[in-house]
Amino acid sequence: MEKSGLSDIKKEYMNNTKVSQVISRNEGLIDIGNFDVIVNPQNRLTTIVNLLHEDQHVRYTGDVTLYDMAIMDAIYTLHKYGHDNFTLQMVMRVMSGNDEQGMLEEQKERLAYEIEKLRHIDILINCTDELRARKKIGKNATVTYESYLLPLSKVDVRLGNQITVEGYKLLETPALYTYAELLEQIVDVPVQVFKTHKKLPDTNEAIVMKRYLTKRIALMKNKKNKMVSRKISYQWYDQKTQTEKGLYAVLGYKSEDYASKSSWSNKKKKIHDAVCKILDTLVEEKYIAGYHEVKENRSIVGVEIVL
Repeated sequence: MEKSGLSDIKKEYMNNTKVSQVISRNEGLIDIGNFDVIVNPQNRLTTIVNLLHEDQHVRYTGDVTLYDMAIMDAIYTLHKYGHDNFTLQMVMRVMSGNDEQGMLEEQKERLAYEIEKLRHIDILINCTDELRARKKIGKNATVTYESYLLPLSKVDVRLGNQITVEGYKLLETPALYTYAELLEQIVDVPVQVFKTHKKLPDTNEAIVMKRYLTKRIALMKNKKNKMVSRKISYQWYDQKTQTEKGLYAVLGYKSEDYASKSSWSNKKKKIHDAVCKILDTLVEEKYIAGYHEVKENRSIVGVEIVL
């Protein structure tokens, strides 16, 4: 098995900016020009973002997703520990938190495709108004960050067993993370809390789910945040924005994608079972004290975290 040399990684880092949330949870944002991201709803403070394909004819297409954010977070984590040259296997192992994880061929192909896609999408972040409001720059200064979502070149990577394989080199800190560093909006969690593979296989779906849950809980634990609620709801309707919210919506689960009510019910049960296995690991690692199921009319609608 390929040796990744990742035993030095003690923490996982995750981008928690509003910009990262908006671009990974919404469709159709690439090649539409500038769009505003509301970074402070109270005073309608916005930051201007632009996502642009390097080449209109590039064959790597698709929206930015939570899976893509997991990839970018993993590569940023590698960067934080000095691993600017890396392989697909190393990225997958950081994404999952399992230093011995192998990859199915379909996982390898999906990961390679998404990295190529992210290498060809340029992001521009004009955060001048936001930084002025936060008093990080003067009233006459302007700040714009720009880079590819993943500024990478292809290189050969020599592994610990002296075998050389195809890989990538990070050329610079991605703009999205330079921006997050300035705002101090990068969440870090102990790598042990990601080691859920003994209870739940590290499929792409499971990786995205546990990273979302762990980030939510990390924000709950951070005393600087104003996150009072300890509840993670599966589904609720936001009257103000007239949109579905909750874990199902964030992770892209929709009832209309299932052929019947029973198949949707079965899927919801599988999601809840996976959530419990992830949270059981967090309890074992003493990252949380426990959790409770939240029910309405005998239906499980979420979980309450005990810190």
